[in-house]
Amino acid sequence: MKSLDTRSEHQKKQRTRKLIIFIIAGIIIALMILSTLGYVLVDRSGQENQNSGNTYNGFKFSDSVNGWQTIVGTNTLTTSYLPREVMEFNGTGVSSSDLYGFTGKIVYIAISDDQGGYASADLYNNLNLVATRVQFACPVDRENSSFCQDKNLPIKSCDDATLDSKIVLFSNETKAGYEYKNSCLIISGEGSEIIKASDNFIYKLFGVM
Repeated sequence: MKSLDTRSEHQKKQRTRKLIIFIIAGIIIALMILSTLGYVLVDRSGQENQNSGNTYNGFKFSDSVNGWQTIVGTNTLTTSYLPREVMEFNGTGVSSSDLYGFTGKIVYIAISDDQGGYASADLYNNLNLVATRVQFACPVDRENSSFCQDKNLPIKSCDDATLDSKIVLFSNETKAGYEYKNSCLIISGEGSEIIKASDNFIYKLFGVM
């Protein structure tokens, strides 16, 4: 009887060990599944938050080597800042209905130095999508500067603006913003602020904002 008792206890211990191993294995597998599921959910949540942050008014923005890009009709806009980064900049006299006024027209962008060329790059590139020609010019008050003379730029002011010839002037006023009136656009600001004001104008002109 003692031998039978010993064998029974041995078999019972084996079953107990197998049960413990089975439970541990089940716990490990469950943890692996939960860990993988959690990573997928967090990653998907992060992607959704990122995508929602780069979407404005139904327009999706993608980051490129040239800046932020979004498709408006048949045009691909390229800007330095997202709409939410330029919303606070004040501008008057422009709406998406004015896009027709730039379409097929000549646009002169008056700059007084290379920095002005950099600041106006977004405006230059995006207006080129609809205008017949976009050309740099020189403002009247810088007519005799070495920059304007060396570049042989035409002299332009708001007085030269017509329905077929649009004028863009950049002002160094501290307060950033713009005014579009009588086919002449005046953009003001310093440093990156003038670029943000310019991007605000682009978004409103193309109907993004």
